[in-house]
Amino acid sequence: MPARKKDVKWTSLGPYLYTDELRQMMHVFGDVPRPKIEAAQALEIVCRNLLKKIVIQMAEISGIIAKNEENPSDLRSKRSKDESKEEVEDENMEKPSKKAKKSNGKASRKSLEEKKVEKSKEIKVKSKRGPKKRKEMESNEEKVEGSADMNAHSISMEVVIESLKGFCNPERIPQILSFLEKRKSFEKTENVDDHQVKNAESEEDEEEIQEDISGDGNYQVSDFPESTGDQSAKSERLARREAISRDFTKEEYLYFAECSGVSFVRPQRRKKFIEWINTITRSCIDGVFNLQDQAADLIGQILYEFVEKLVWKVKEEILYKALLDLQGGKQEPKESLITPENISVSLMFCRPCSPEDFPYEDVN
Repeated sequence: MPARKKDVKWTSLGPYLYTDELRQMMHVFGDVPRPKIEAAQALEIVCRNLLKKIVIQMAEISGIIAKNEENPSDLRSKRSKDESKEEVEDENMEKPSKKAKKSNGKASRKSLEEKKVEKSKEIKVKSKRGPKKRKEMESNEEKVEGSADMNAHSISMEVVIESLKGFCNPERIPQILSFLEKRKSFEKTENVDDHQVKNAESEEDEEEIQEDISGDGNYQVSDFPESTGDQSAKSERLARREAISRDFTKEEYLYFAECSGVSFVRPQRRKKFIEWINTITRSCIDGVFNLQDQAADLIGQILYEFVEKLVWKVKEEILYKALLDLQGGKQEPKESLITPENISVSLMFCRPCSPEDFPYEDVN
């Protein structure tokens, strides 16, 4: 994407918001420690387009827009055109005839004089007020003006859940919701866990630190198999991350663990994530959704898992091609070439993800 300002990259919906976070996620999912900025920005547009589809689905289910209706952005432009036509018609209706102008000439001059008197009174009143009071009044006026096009549509958790079923495995949704409830009880112990990790850095050796692969502080869904019944998901996720970090040095692993604690809503990114969804929503409908915190966390977790699958799929393909080249081009099954023992070392010699690996259509 070309930059509109120096050192600032823009999408059609404004500046990129999650470049740093996505680069950290990409590293955890198999990319190099410092992934390409352009690749993270391309990935952000892919995520934004997925969120846009989710928003449209929520709008359809909640009845804000009809199913199979034309593109919401086209609908918004049509509405603005219709509104402008109505304004022109109103102006034409309000235009008086020549006779009416003559008869109302004196009255209009009187009304103008009255308006001038009223304005002079307002100026005197404002000048008497202090600067703090005037600033408060101006800020209140701005809030009122901004709230006019900020229709907050209430949306239930049921609508959010139903909307997400077409973008993930429906069985994952109750697992994530159960995890979100479970995580509340872990929030109080989060600082204790961070303190333990710091102590581990100074007191334990590298092998003991690497054994604590699940202590990444991110509390992903698969960290709680007893509450979700998803032991296989935990085993697959932990096995992959252990394979990726198997040959890391102590410093490399500590940075890897730090990146593992980053997601779209954590730590303390929920407000930013909701604002991102609101920006996307305004491009689709008039107003925004009044999302609950739990709904935002659910969408954020679904998006996190989408990014993990997408990045690993790309890295796995890059790794497979690199290993085939080492074999002299001899075709072998992917499962026999890519093993937990050689993933970490092999990834070190693979190219990083590029923007071309995440094709997207940057639509308004």
